[in-house]
Amino acid sequence: MTDSAVRRIPIPLRPAPSKDFEADDPFALVEVEYPVASDRAADEATARVFIEEYAMAGWSAERVRALFTSSQFSGPNGILNRRGAAFVDGLLGEVYGTGGDDG
Repeated sequence: MTDSAVRRIPIPLRPAPSKDFEADDPFALVEVEYPVASDRAADEATARVFIEEYAMAGWSAERVRALFTSSQFSGPNGILNRRGAAFVDGLLGEVYGTGGDDG
């Protein structure tokens, strides 16, 4: 199926339910993993999305690279561990157009 053949289904937007915050509300981030083959193409697409999203938010390449080196971010860190620094730096360079280090 081509992109032009994709059927778009409108989703009605509703206000999110809200309530007053309570002292015992959980505010911790929760990591969720899903089983997927970790082939090079999947890792490249995933890493590129991480990089592009943070680049559009105004983060520097150096700051985005720190996500990949931090074990607190298991997705990017897993890609760095599987593919190596040259793989991540190459994608940073492609997205930022700077060789991956724009400061």
